[in-house]
Amino acid sequence: KGLKLVGISDHIHYFTPKRFNTYISEIEQIKKESEITVLAGIEANIFITGVDITSEMAKKLDYVIASAHVWLDPEGIDAYLDLIKIAIQDENVDIIGHFGNVFPYIGYPRYEDYLEIVELAEEYGKAFE
Repeated sequence: KGLKLVGISDHIHYFTPKRFNTYISEIEQIKKESEITVLAGIEANIFITGVDITSEMAKKLDYVIASAHVWLDPEGIDAYLDLIKIAIQDENVDIIGHFGNVFPYIGYPRYEDYLEIVELAEEYGKAFE
């Protein structure tokens, strides 16, 4: 009741190119049939080499979430924050997912670190999940 918008997203690692195109087609069909606004999204992974989504894929989506899903780096918080900065600066990314879910295991950022991340997100127009 009263729902006006919904975003559908799945993890990128489940998709082959064919499966991705089917996913987009199915959401496009839902958009046509739905009385509410439906957005197509995906949750990509952040790696030290970048976010694992291509510009071609991102163009077919309404939004892209980028998350660091597995974090076992012994360097801890600084290396994790470097990944978050990579994702924030990626033009294909709209939302940073699960920010902070690893802090209980690797330590918490300093106030200055939070401030830097928030200011960078504001500069690049990114949101947090």
